[in-house]
Amino acid sequence: MRARTLLIQLCLAAATITITFALPIELDAQAVRLSLARYTPPAAHSGSSYGKPPS
Repeated sequence: MRARTLLIQLCLAAATITITFALPIELDAQAVRLSLARYTPPAAHSGSSYGKPPS
């Protein structure tokens, strides 16, 4: 029973760490990609629809 409680605490700790660190990093990465797509001239994206608004 004690091992199960320990395992649950370990999982909760891992989830907390993931949410605390990985989520903001992922959100930052998305923001960077969005701003890059927004400020890069369309010529750099020739042949791809990346960074262009949906038509």
